[in-house]
Amino acid sequence: MESMTIDTPPLEQHLADVISKIIQRKDAEHRYPTYTDSVEILNQVHEDAKEALNNMCRSKILTFHKTLNGISFEFTPPK
Repeated sequence: MESMTIDTPPLEQHLADVISKIIQRKDAEHRYPTYTDSVEILNQVHEDAKEALNNMCRSKILTFHKTLNGISFEFTPPK
């Protein structure tokens, strides 16, 4: 199964890629049914967002701060 490629907005393209990868993984593992539900999709998108935020912090694009309720982000001020 292939993901969408026709002038799709970036977020929709990412979601199509996530769905495709989940279905392909299930098929390769012989797990049926091979469709995916919203929880699996959102869990993967959450992991992708965390990875992107971590990469942006490592690249000094973002600065993170620990707060009482979690973590906040801001663009790193120029030096």
